[in-house]
Formats: sequence, structure tokens, C-alpha cells
Amino acid sequence: MRYAYSLLVFLLSILVTYSQAKPKYTIAVIPKSTNHIYWDYVHVGAKQAAKELNINISWAGPRDESQSQVGYVQRMLESNISALVIAPNHQSNLVPITEQLVASGVKVVLIDSGMDGSGYSSFIATDNYQAGSQAGEYLAKLLNQQGHIMLLRYKQGNSSTMLREQGFLDTMKKYPGLTLVYDDYVGTSVGSTYHTLLRVFKNIPKVDGIFAPNESSTTGLIRALKKKGLSSKVKTVGFDISQELAKAIKRGKLNGTMLQQPIEIGYLGVKQAYEILENKAKTNKEKIFTEAILITRKNINSKDIKPLLYISSKKGKSNHANTEDLLAKFFVLLRLLYQRGQ
Repeated sequence: MRYAYSLLVFLLSILVTYSQAKPKYTIAVIPKSTNHIYWDYVHVGAKQAAKELNINISWAGPRDESQSQVGYVQRMLESNISALVIAPNHQSNLVPITEQLVASGVKVVLIDSGMDGSGYSSFIATDNYQAGSQAGEYLAKLLNQQGHIMLLRYKQGNSSTMLREQGFLDTMKKYPGLTLVYDDYVGTSVGSTYHTLLRVFKNIPKVDGIFAPNESSTTGLIRALKKKGLSSKVKTVGFDISQELAKAIKRGKLNGTMLQQPIEIGYLGVKQAYEILENKAKTNKEKIFTEAILITRKNINSKDIKPLLYISSKKGKSNHANTEDLLAKFFVLLRLLYQRGQ
């Protein structure tokens, strides 16, 4: 009995050591904003990678994409982090502070959007130009290559949406029957898009199709069309997904949206940073592109698409819960053996 008891204590000590192992690295993750559902998905992926790799992540960012990220990067510069995973909300504003971070020995991985300068180790994002082009092709198909179209630009200096917009515009040039009647910025929030469009619709008598390059502009668009009674009269293609946008697709109020894979982007961003720290990354300045998928009323309920639409409560779970449960069972068994040996 004493031997069994000693063996159990030994095994328990190993289990405690395993379950309480200190994370090897702390990796900061700075999203463009914390106010869009898209970034909640990215956060889920980042946490999932952190748990699998037994590392800490520090998640912080501005509430709105119109706000600067410089202060957040500065705080990371002053803290003890091993790497930074960041989605730049401007292609040039972060260059000086990021170069300081790299000079201090911190590795930098860009996700979602590119940035000027060379102070980063890897880049992971949707192929945004191709996604914008695909959205343009679908809108042209919906309109039979004829009609008046609008492009709702998101934010000047935002690399990812600028690439989508350019991909869309270049594709529209292939169809002379499509006339661009509006091409301007509508703001970085649902509200700014909504109110801008209510004013714009008063001055544009004929609109047949509209492309919105991100979640907030797509949401503001469908709300403005509903307010003006145009939901069934104008063909629309958006970007990203939320419960509101999914309902709009199912009801025919949004004809399609380009679905990114933000959970995968968040996961790969943290994993790539870890592999760079471990000297396991394939190449320096490696670029990894994830696929954007066109979601329509026809495929939104398919078994391949449904798992990608919402954050699952099961996402990001690790083996820690199982370990804690096993640990509790060991304590019970240890106590029973001890009582029997008395």
C-alpha cells in the first residue's frame, strides 16, 4: 500500500508540474479595432493557438479603426513581450514605432493588412485583391453586365480594403455596360455608412448594384437600403459576416458577401510568431494567404459553409479542462488510499 501511495504521489507531482508549466513566451496581438465582430473571430483563433502552444497572448487595440494603434504598440515596446502580431489599420503610420520594436529584439508578424517598411517577419491575410475581383465578377453577373454601380470605399490608408476596392474596380473595367456612379469613402462605422448613404441616395437617381468592402460598410448599406425601400431593387455584394448579414442573405436583402477566415488568420498569426521565435519558420518575410469564399443564399446553409459563419463556443478549448478534471480525480484517489493506509 505504501508503494502504491508513493507511486501515486510521484505521478501526481508530474501531473501538477505539467498542468502548471509556465508559458514560454508572451505574444501581443493588436487588432485594427475591438468593435467589429470580425476581430472577435480573430481573437478566438489567437487564443486557440496560444493554448495549444502553451504561450501567453496579450490582446489590446483601439475601439474604432479610425483611432491610432501607435499607443498600443508603444506600450508593448515598454513591456516584456517576445513577439507582436498586429493588423495595421494604416499602411504607414506604424512604421517608426514598429522599427523601434524590431530594434529591441521583438519579432513582428502582420495579419489582415500590409504595411510599409521592412520591419516585419511574416504576413498572413486574405488575398484581398482577388476577393475584391471575385466580388466584382459576381455583381456583374447579377446585373447581366449592365447598370449603374456604386463602390463604398472604407478608409484611406487601410491596405486590406484598398486592395479589395482596386480588385473590384479593375474587374469593372472589363464590362463597358457597367457605369460607376459613386466611388467615395463612407466612414469606418455602421452609422457613418448609413447616414452617408441616406444623403447619397437623394442625389443619385439610378443605382442598380453596390459593393461594400468590409463588415461595417456592408451592414450600414443594408440598413440604408431598407430605410429607403430599396432592399429588393438594388443588387448588393459585401464583405465579412455577422448574424445580421447572414439573416440579410437568407432573406434576399444582401445578394452575397465575401467570407474571410478570421479564426484561421488569428490562429496562424500567433502560430507563425511562435515558430519564428523557435527558429522553425520556413522563410523570412513569408507570405501566407487564406481563401475568401463567396456566400450567397444558395450556399449559406451548406455543411461546408455553416461551420465558418459564427464563433463556436467550442472553439479555442484546450486540454487544460481535461487536465484539471484528471487532477481532481487523482486527489480523490490519493485521499482514499491514504485513508485506507491509516
